Amino acid sequence: MRKVRLPPLGALRAFHALAEQLSFKRAADVLGVSATAVSHQIKLLESVLECRVCERSAQGVSLTESGKVLYAGTQRAFSALEEATAQVLQAHQPPALTVTTTSNFLTHWLVPRLADFKAE
Repeated sequence: MRKVRLPPLGALRAFHALAEQLSFKRAADVLGVSATAVSHQIKLLESVLECRVCERSAQGVSLTESGKVLYAGTQRAFSALEEATAQVLQAHQPPALTVTTTSNFLTHWLVPRLADFKAE
């Protein structure tokens, strides 16, 4: 079986935002791009997949059956990427220290000496 060539990540990201928002304008706002840019990415995706992933109408946007299948896949993929990113970020965070004390001790003794402690 030959390996399936994935569509461009940018097109998948635009599609995922569109599928969540069901609006080109709101998807564009989420991504920080123009609605035209989202539209171009969707056209690119449809060209690569050789099928429609959404239907545009006066009432808004709806996903085709192919779009629903693809959206389920992008949900899993982007969730997995978010989880992996969070794990990597968390692994590189310095350990935290929680100190509970009175406000008087904090104000008059601890805070003036915090500058003396250097993180290594």
